[in-house]
Amino acid sequence: MANPAVVLKVGPPGPKFPISEQCEMPKIAVTAELQNFTPDPKAPPIQYQWKVTLIFNGQGCLHATQRIIKHDDIAKFTTHPMNKLDLQFTQVRGGALTISVTVPIPGGTVLTDSTKNLLVTGTNPSVAALATFATSNVANTPAFRKLMRVESGLKQFLSDTCPFFSEDNKGRVGLCQLTKDPIPTDDQFWSWKENVKGGWDLYKKKEKEARNHMNNVRKGDEFKALVKIYNEKRRAKLAAAAAAKTDAGAAAPIKDLEIELPEYTDEQLERDTVRFQRVRRNTRISCES
Repeated sequence: MANPAVVLKVGPPGPKFPISEQCEMPKIAVTAELQNFTPDPKAPPIQYQWKVTLIFNGQGCLHATQRIIKHDDIAKFTTHPMNKLDLQFTQVRGGALTISVTVPIPGGTVLTDSTKNLLVTGTNPSVAALATFATSNVANTPAFRKLMRVESGLKQFLSDTCPFFSEDNKGRVGLCQLTKDPIPTDDQFWSWKENVKGGWDLYKKKEKEARNHMNNVRKGDEFKALVKIYNEKRRAKLAAAAAAKTDAGAAAPIKDLEIELPEYTDEQLERDTVRFQRVRRNTRISCES
């Protein structure tokens, strides 16, 4: 007589389960089928102990860092005949998906089974989806959208199993190539929407720095010194011109000019914001500092 066993059946069968274009986690159901064993209806219910892990470690992905991104482990208990588990993901994550079940049965036997080679994969947004999200959730700034296109070609993922990491091996990731200031969150690796939000927050931070830079220049000692030098040279030139006139009367006092820098135009602000986001890699523009 064959030994009792438990066998997991996954639906859909996979092995790949894509995150949707709208960053929604896949719907997966798993069933634990008992084989060569029939539960005694008079005995205590059979208990199914479930554990689900979802982990990405970058293995096999070009230019990936050693950072591990994982979904919070899912642990549940169900009793016979509830031998089915609908996975309820609470975070947007990709990587290796492992589903395990442990079933103790009378007589001290413990049945186990575990899935193999299952993957939760990423989906790049279409241009239409990206444009709709950007218009609805962040200011539709042309410069910001150009930054995304230059940095990533509007790709969050290099392939369905790998986020898009920068070729310089510095860990820049996703549509906006986020890497620091602040360090990208786990969500920003696998949710292109969160990556765009992070890129936009950084863009606004750099825009503020650009405004402050102009104010600092306007009020700074260096600019005041340049104005002073200009006025000194101007006074000397005008005094020399007046002295050269033989019929000149008493020379009128020469007043210094008051020189002020105007506020940024919208275009100038965009350009300086982009400059504040440059990195030391040729002339390429980045969404990070």
